[in-house]
Amino acid sequence: MVQAGGNHAESKRVLLTDMQRQELKRISRSGKGSARRTVRARILLKSDIGETDQEIAEALDVGVATVERIRRKFAAGGMEAAIESRPQPPRPAKRRLDGEGEAKLVMLACSRPPTNTDIGRWTCWPTGW
Repeated sequence: MVQAGGNHAESKRVLLTDMQRQELKRISRSGKGSARRTVRARILLKSDIGETDQEIAEALDVGVATVERIRRKFAAGGMEAAIESRPQPPRPAKRRLDGEGEAKLVMLACSRPPTNTDIGRWTCWPTGW
């Protein structure tokens, strides 16, 4: 449950059930979850005891916008929505080389080094890198 704060600058206060509070304390103390998840749990716990966004942000070294966002997520979707990260959509693999470039790279990698005696080492010399 979320209550409206006294002034406009203060975000809504989070009211946790005893069960939610216990679970968030467990998450924040276990040290096994991600750092983001731990910080989000601490944000909700501090909000539950009535701390302002600014106080929470300073105590946890996060931005005020982060505190506001976690409270909004809690109000909209509950505890899990507030502390869990949304899964990222799959990203297509980026090709660095086209077919011609890949063929040239394979040819260079499989070839013998140049026999020119003026070259001390053969490191990416043929490609001009």
